[in-house]
Amino acid sequence: MARWIEGQGLSKADCLFPGRSGSDKPLSDSQFRRDVKGLAVFLGLNPAFYGCHSLRRTKPVFMHDDFVSPAVLKFLLGHQSLQSTQEYLGVDQKQALAKAREYDIFAFGPAVLAKAQGKEQSPSLNNPYDLHSLMEVSCA
Repeated sequence: MARWIEGQGLSKADCLFPGRSGSDKPLSDSQFRRDVKGLAVFLGLNPAFYGCHSLRRTKPVFMHDDFVSPAVLKFLLGHQSLQSTQEYLGVDQKQALAKAREYDIFAFGPAVLAKAQGKEQSPSLNNPYDLHSLMEVSCA
């Protein structure tokens, strides 16, 4: 980007994306929307699926899916509250619970617990939902 700016002969006072009326005025919102739609058409994509908002939202959604902290996303998006960030990203209780089920700590079977304890499988480990046995393993 720095090479492009230098190659264009831009100064700090110049607009990075100048409007049609010259480099002293920024690209208008409406022109940016037209440019995004035009780029989608040029690339052979359906312009109905691409817009300014989808460009802004895409990266934070991927970051959220990779478990980046909601507080970090809140800061990057300039939101005032975590709730607004969750709403923006489309996080709802159903999705959160589905994601939590992927990491069910009670899904360990007796053999896994016994191996973690370094013991033969004992009668107390026959129930994978035996919280006492699970606590012994996690606190050992």
